[in-house]
Amino acid sequence: MAEACLETGTHYTDITGEYEVFEMLAGYDSKGKQSNITIIPGTGFDVVPSDCLALHLKNKLPSATHLQLAFTMSKGGLSRGTKKSMTEGLGYGGKIRKDGKLVEVNLGDRVMHVDFGSFKTITLCIPWGDISTAWRTTGIPNIEVYTGATPGMIRSARNSRYLNWLFRMPAVKRFMLKQVDKKPGGPSEEKLYSGRSFLWGKVWNEKGEQVEARLDTISGYWLTAKTSVLIAEKILSGNFKPGYQTPGMAYGENLIMEIESTKRW
Repeated sequence: MAEACLETGTHYTDITGEYEVFEMLAGYDSKGKQSNITIIPGTGFDVVPSDCLALHLKNKLPSATHLQLAFTMSKGGLSRGTKKSMTEGLGYGGKIRKDGKLVEVNLGDRVMHVDFGSFKTITLCIPWGDISTAWRTTGIPNIEVYTGATPGMIRSARNSRYLNWLFRMPAVKRFMLKQVDKKPGGPSEEKLYSGRSFLWGKVWNEKGEQVEARLDTISGYWLTAKTSVLIAEKILSGNFKPGYQTPGMAYGENLIMEIESTKRW
């Protein structure tokens, strides 16, 4: 799709969340500039709010060398597409950004309690898209991303490392993907419109100085619909930067604040 956009001079956006896709599309930066088109993957929940939060923190502490991000939902529920993306990623362990490079870690080894403001919960380190995008947005070389988890999810993550060889088998993946197709398509309309997304971030530098910030916004899928259209409207009005962009690089830390009822503190 990116190649077709380059050939036809068409701007490219998507709502992907996989760090591999972000890494690949970053390689189209020079071609995008030559064609005067913008290439912005991750225009949905992943990664608009977290990318804006990362940039907000970087602006608060320009000397930051480490970044941690975390997110969780109320009234959640995953779509088939999200479940399929997660299934495709099974068998490859976890990932973090360390000293500017993507480094593999054992899934389930990194766990921490996060204060999201109105509540605290345990979170699990996962190979989320921000290990690619936040690095390019902020230049911070050490990045970890966490998601709200239950003790059962953490146990499953730790146990999964012994089955990675099995999860990587094409036949096993095909079977699991077929099971996903039998499940509901996603959260109900009530959950879609009444659910909330909560994000937390922290940066620190070599001196030990640190800054924390939080976001409270609409549910992930509802936000994806809103932000992807918002960014498309900006591009169509001529408000774009040629080449590869993250949402934060293209529109700054306050892009997420254009979504109604979003709070940051």
